[in-house]
Order: sequence, then structure tokens, then C-alpha cells
Amino acid sequence: MFIHLKRKNIRLINFDYSNQASYFITLCEKNKKNIFCKIIHNSIHLNDIGRILEFKLKELPKIFDFIEIDTYIIMPNHIHLIINLYEEHNLKNIALAKIIGYYKSSVTKDIKKKFNIESIWQKRFFDHIIRNEISLNKIREYIENNPKNWNLDEYFD
Repeated sequence: MFIHLKRKNIRLINFDYSNQASYFITLCEKNKKNIFCKIIHNSIHLNDIGRILEFKLKELPKIFDFIEIDTYIIMPNHIHLIINLYEEHNLKNIALAKIIGYYKSSVTKDIKKKFNIESIWQKRFFDHIIRNEISLNKIREYIENNPKNWNLDEYFD
């Protein structure tokens, strides 16, 4: 017997994710395995997979010319980033989920080709709409300090 469980919507209800805004995004490895990099003495050392993640992340503003990657960090099993969407893109009506979906699929395609790994991502991603400069600065600080706090992570190895 098959039981279909409806996924809980984790997006803000009645918010248009194609609006100009800054978004704090977290993308996680599907099994929370530490496959993107190592952290040694609070410094990130990307492996080949991590370098693909970074290259593709830096390419996003070239593909979607209405976004800016404000800051990011690639951790052993997740990525944090701040994406700014600009007003002029509203004419294109492209929502945040499409941008993240493009990123995840382009990374997956390269990783599958190079390492024969089918999938690395959790199906969903986490987002937070940044509403003011104070919040933006706190999130930037959190991202910057993430490697220093890695030893406190439950998936630290």
C-alpha cells in the first residue's frame, strides 16, 4: 500500500520569491556527508567537488544577470550564501527556486560526468528573506564564522 505524504511548504506564504530582495540560502548534501571540503585550522580546503560547487556558484550571475552573490561559504556538507535579486528582473518573472534549481542541476550534471555520482543534494533548500541591514550584517558574520564553528556541528568529523 502506497501512502502519499504531502510535503510541508517551507516557503513564506503569500511572498513573491521573484521580488527584489536579499535571500539567505542553505543547500545541504543529501546524506549530510562531508564531501565538499575539509576544514583545517578554521580554513576551508575545497576538494574537486567543492571546486565545482564554487565555480558554478560564481557562474550564476553570468547566467542570471539580475542577481548578485553577496557572500558565500562552502562547508563540508552544506553551502550558505546570500543572493541579491534586483528589481529589473521582475520583468523576467524568475523566482528564487528556479535559480537554485538551475544551480543544483548544473552542479549535479558536472559531478555525475566527472565522478559518476548521481545526486548530492537534498530535495529542498532553506531560505530566509533578509529584511534589513542589521539582519544582513548578522548573516554575513554567521557565514564568515561558520568554519570556526565547524567543530560544534553534529556532522563534524
